[in-house]
Amino acid sequence: MRNNIYSNFTDSNRQTGKYFVFLVPYIILGASAGFLVIYLDRLALRFQIAIVVGIVAVLSGLVVKNHEKLFRILLALLALSIPFNLGVNFFYRPHIGTSSIAISLSIVLVFILFLLMAYKRVLIGKMYFEFNKTLILPVLAYMLAGILSLLNADHPDLVGLDIVRMLTLLGILLVMMNLKNEKQVRFFLLFLLLGVLMQGIIAGVQYYTDKPLGLNILGEEKTLEAQDLGYLVSRAGGTIGHPNILAYYFEILLPLNLALLLVEPKFKIRLYLLGTLGVGLAAFVATLSRGGWVTIPISFSIVFFVLFKDRFFRLSTFFILFLAGCLLLGFLYLAFPVIEKRLTVDDYQSAASRIPMNEATFSIIKRFPVVGAGLNNFPEFFHKYDQTGKSRILGGKHVVHNLFLWVWAEIGTIGLLAFLWIFGSVFFVIRSLLSKVDPWFKGLLTGIGAGLFAHLFHGLVDPGFKVNLPTSVLVYALIGLVGAVSIQYRRQKSIKGDISA
Repeated sequence: MRNNIYSNFTDSNRQTGKYFVFLVPYIILGASAGFLVIYLDRLALRFQIAIVVGIVAVLSGLVVKNHEKLFRILLALLALSIPFNLGVNFFYRPHIGTSSIAISLSIVLVFILFLLMAYKRVLIGKMYFEFNKTLILPVLAYMLAGILSLLNADHPDLVGLDIVRMLTLLGILLVMMNLKNEKQVRFFLLFLLLGVLMQGIIAGVQYYTDKPLGLNILGEEKTLEAQDLGYLVSRAGGTIGHPNILAYYFEILLPLNLALLLVEPKFKIRLYLLGTLGVGLAAFVATLSRGGWVTIPISFSIVFFVLFKDRFFRLSTFFILFLAGCLLLGFLYLAFPVIEKRLTVDDYQSAASRIPMNEATFSIIKRFPVVGAGLNNFPEFFHKYDQTGKSRILGGKHVVHNLFLWVWAEIGTIGLLAFLWIFGSVFFVIRSLLSKVDPWFKGLLTGIGAGLFAHLFHGLVDPGFKVNLPTSVLVYALIGLVGAVSIQYRRQKSIKGDISA
């Protein structure tokens, strides 16, 4: 009898233990949800939206069985999320540059895509990601130069924040490089240019209403920057932030938009691309960014030259150029009053201040020529190490309005060479592929190359993508697309070689 009672008691304990083990995940999930709700309640609404969308994306990945369909949904969301400042900032401090560990919606989506890619590779027994080492090595060298700058950095924590940022950008590079076919690349680009259309509409409404649209939860600034054109007018900033940042976004993507319009075989998609190009150009004018405007004649000329140089004397080419010229003249006729006033009205020494700021930066470069004065430390050391006193012209903390000098001062000659290597390698890979790939990929590569060149040219008079995470995500995503095209071409060449053998 005693044994039976003991046996029953033991069996009961075992059964209870099994139920407890079964319930543990749900208890943890419930407790985590409770803590998450408390945490979310303390955040701004746009951070709440970013976290909720990220959670929904993760749960969708667990539920949706069609991985290809899920991948395309996430890819579309990634393309659309880039110009929206949705995210959470950890370890934030007021700073010009990388001011926190930012977990944006774009980065969350990239992480989920990375996990999905890794999962599919496990299923097929392919336990590695493909990459183009020509594009990856300079990025790693640039990160190493940033780490070396710790030797002189007054604020190592700021160096750490930028290293974390570069690691996330490296992740974006890898994910984009591993898009497996033209269909995925096309899908991403269509939604990327849908973002141009959306930002164009938002910017246009901001410009003509002279007030924000209440989209601060998506990244819109609460007040629009006013510009004196003989009368006060608002500069459009979209949801990406400052008007100059929105100009970066358009100057990078509009040449790509034009290139795809010129090579796209499907009429309906051409109409779509024509619409995004027109809206994007109009919104670009509304940013009132002089540096951005200057890039368009350069980047568009590159696109036309590369795509038509082999058939320049054909009748069809003359017709396309004539039509493009007519459209451009019509656009300039409508935009000229704004452009003319922006270029001639007093800018209160905004342009003139760039020269003394450059001279001040050179004095710092001479003092720290090899590894620089510290990655992401520029606003903190500008006044301190400037030997000319010219850094104080604008007052407060500032960075030099020159992307290359900024990099050079922070991470020295080693870092500048690595930075130039990054973009030099992109242009080298594009150049090597142009004569080998089909016309659509040729247009894609030409548009990316022209857009990145335009941004670097603008970087001679502005801080460039380093000052803004969404623009950095865009730049590295496009570099990743160049890598994807190179890998897809290499794969196709290998298959053809095997068949011929």
